[in-house]
Parts: sequence; structure tokens; C-alpha cells
Amino acid sequence: MSKDGDETSAKTVDSSDKALLDSRGDPVALILTDSEVEMLMRFIHEFRLGPKAPSDEEWKWLESVQGLPSADYYGELFKKLNKFRAAAITYNGR
Repeated sequence: MSKDGDETSAKTVDSSDKALLDSRGDPVALILTDSEVEMLMRFIHEFRLGPKAPSDEEWKWLESVQGLPSADYYGELFKKLNKFRAAAITYNGR
């Protein structure tokens, strides 16, 4: 069986189409309970600042080898979670 048919029927996507298909920057809606957000925030805090948190050198390795975001990214994510958690608590009257 020849692969020619597969090659000719394959779609090619140019760079402008790829930009349209890239959804990494799109917002996502999640529904989490307050306790789930609290646990996620605890994990982020411990991962960044806890007694077993990676050193600066280990963070560089995690970023370059494992592809993890920087420690600053997790700090900003923590702040965002805290902001939305505080707003939800205020909205719910607690």
C-alpha cells in the first residue's frame, strides 16, 4: 500500500492558521469549591516557599529540563487564586 494517498490528502497548516488554533492564551472557566482552591493555594505555597521548596538552581533545572514555569509564575497564580477566592467569599457573604 502506497503512502502517496496519505501525503496528498494531508492538510497543511500555515503559520497564520497555527496562531488561530493555539488556545494556550484563551481563558478557561473552572468551578472549584472554596476548600479545593484553599488546597491548591497551599500546594503552590509549599511548592514555592516551603521547607522542601526547590533552590534557585533547582528551579532553573525544573524550567529548562522539565519545562515547568518559573517560581514567579506560581507566585502570580497564587495571587490570582487569592483574589478570586476573596471575591467569592465576599460575594457569598462570609
